[in-house]
Formats: sequence, structure tokens, C-alpha cells
Amino acid sequence: MSPAIGRPARSGVPAAGGPGRIVLGGPPRADDRAGGPGDADGPVGRARPVVDEAADLSDIAFGPDGLVVTVVQEFATREVLMVAHMDAEALRRTLESGRTWFWSRSRQEYWCKGETSGDRQWVRKVSYDCDGDAVLVEVEQDGRGACHTGARTCFYRAFGGEG
Repeated sequence: MSPAIGRPARSGVPAAGGPGRIVLGGPPRADDRAGGPGDADGPVGRARPVVDEAADLSDIAFGPDGLVVTVVQEFATREVLMVAHMDAEALRRTLESGRTWFWSRSRQEYWCKGETSGDRQWVRKVSYDCDGDAVLVEVEQDGRGACHTGARTCFYRAFGGEG
């Protein structure tokens, strides 16, 4: 069970960009690449907060288990990379750190994508759907890809044998 169950959503100033949209300030910069000098997450500026102040998460309809389905998509190509789950704390961490954080239902713990594999995701935009029951995180994917199998996307299999 998610630790966020029963906790009220954080209050704060809604982010710019209109309803359902939380937008990172500015496009990726030329110095936004892995492996250079800078903070622990790579070059200075690579991981940037999506919001500068606490986001108002009250529009997100977390399920009875305290989780919301989260789709992760490549920012430049729009390719769907993976689907995972966030609770309010994971979403807050994602918005504040500029890295993707999720709640692992199987391990019952938070995980930051790429901390073990090195296949990091750098958040560029976070949106939510009209009902507030799904979140879309647009990222720049580093490394081999998003899937734990080593594939670029978790959606490499198709019905009918075509993939």
C-alpha cells in the first residue's frame, strides 16, 4: 500500500501553462547532456525542477491505492517508453527534482529511474488528463532505454507477431 494514502494533497500555487499542464521552463539546452561536470545528476542544468514552488496536486485523482497511472514519453519523438505508478510523494519528487520518481508496487518503495541502471530520464514536461486520473511525463531518455529488459521502450511486443 502506498504511503501517500490518507495524506492530503500538497497545496501551493498552480503552475503556469493552464489547467492540466505543468511546464518546464524552456527547451533543452546545448549543455544538457550526460557525463559532464556539474551536480550529482550530470551537467549543471540537466535535472531542473518542473515547478519552482510546491505544485497543487489536488486535481490529481489518485486511486483507492493512492496511485495514479503514469505514462512516460520521449519528449522529442513522442515515443511511449513506459507506464508506471506514482503516488503524491513520487509526483512531488518528480516535479521538484526534474528526474522521474515512481512507487514500486512490488517492492513497496520509491525508485528514481536510472539510479541502478544508469538509464536516467530527464523530465521536460508533466501533464495530466481531463479527469486527473492519468499523468504524462515527457522526458529525454539517457542510456539504453526505459525498459528493465534493456529495450528502449517497454512496448516492443505486439499482438500478431509484429513488433
